[in-house]
Amino acid sequence: MRRRNETTNPIDLPIVEVTWVDHTSRTGWRPLKDARTASLSECRDVGRLVARTKAQVILAGMVCADGDVNSLLQIPGRWVQKIRRLR
Repeated sequence: MRRRNETTNPIDLPIVEVTWVDHTSRTGWRPLKDARTASLSECRDVGRLVARTKAQVILAGMVCADGDVNSLLQIPGRWVQKIRRLR
């Protein structure tokens, strides 16, 4: 499934909240049984939905009326749990 927003004005891009899981890194000694039950981190990011494909979701944190975007976040598609449209 591939969804693309073909708008040329980034201000028209939908604002979404993406819930996704990320890897977690921990240091320090701990029992093996605790290491085996370690969990991933749940993350939430809000931004303009630039692109959504099976491979990735791309959000822009900042947009400009001249067509530029900034603060891009690329989240692997398999890590995405939910996308909720805010506006």
